[in-house]
Amino acid sequence: MLRSFLILAASVALQGCSWYVYDATNRPIASQIAGQCFALRQNAILSEHFSYYTVYTLNLPGANECTPFDVTPKTKDEMRYKASGLRYPKCIWVPVAKVSKGTKFRVTSVTEQPRGGQWMRGGVVRCWEVKITFIDGEKAGITSGIPACHFNFPESELWLQMKSGNEYVEPLQISDRVATPCQK
Repeated sequence: MLRSFLILAASVALQGCSWYVYDATNRPIASQIAGQCFALRQNAILSEHFSYYTVYTLNLPGANECTPFDVTPKTKDEMRYKASGLRYPKCIWVPVAKVSKGTKFRVTSVTEQPRGGQWMRGGVVRCWEVKITFIDGEKAGITSGIPACHFNFPESELWLQMKSGNEYVEPLQISDRVATPCQK
């Protein structure tokens, strides 16, 4: 009986380790982006999560089927963003604003997140979540996520530089395709 309990406890403990969220903001892996200022190289779309709490994400126009090329007052009324009865909308990120090229932001946090599950080949997949805060423009002070994980943004290109489809460049770097370091 004790042996069965110990085996069960060990398997639960090991499973728990695979779901740990690791804050890497002050670690060497995030040293080139954490706390750094960047400026957008092109216009972007700010979207709000369809839920009772406010969470934002920033993406390139047309990056996926839920990120339009432009945001107008009628965008939020499109069927892909509308809930119907108990049915969630097709797109849970509702575009709320355009963010202009040149807008500056600072990377405020970098965490390693678990994604997937043990049923997946190779077990739990871990990927990065990067939060930024706008430091100028109309959205100054707003905190948002950026595409940094294929599980969160399957159709979008990630804003972190990649060695391959599943391997990040280390230490982490923001792709110069989307943003450049601020001029001092």
